[in-house]
Amino acid sequence: MASRSLSFELESPMGQSVARCRKALQGLGWEVSLAANGRLVGYEDQVRLRCMEGPIQLEVQVLERPRDRSEIVLEASMTGRGPIQSKRLRERIPALERAIRREIG
Repeated sequence: MASRSLSFELESPMGQSVARCRKALQGLGWEVSLAANGRLVGYEDQVRLRCMEGPIQLEVQVLERPRDRSEIVLEASMTGRGPIQSKRLRERIPALERAIRREIG
């Protein structure tokens, strides 16, 4: 299984960051559910994928930080271990960060 992680900080409180992460993912067509406090689980919409691609599974953890800041941790994985899967994760995870930052800003 291929995997990739990324973390970054935002200047917004935890609750606001969770809501905006969810909105950003849904805006990109991901199926998103709230799994627990500050944790979202998302899956790419399989209908939008080409027939040869498997969906990426994503866990978003939003951690509270001092001074109304949040740390966002993205953990993504998908079946397979080859260069195609690695490339998709390498491209998609930074794109998710950009989408989340746009929602915040």
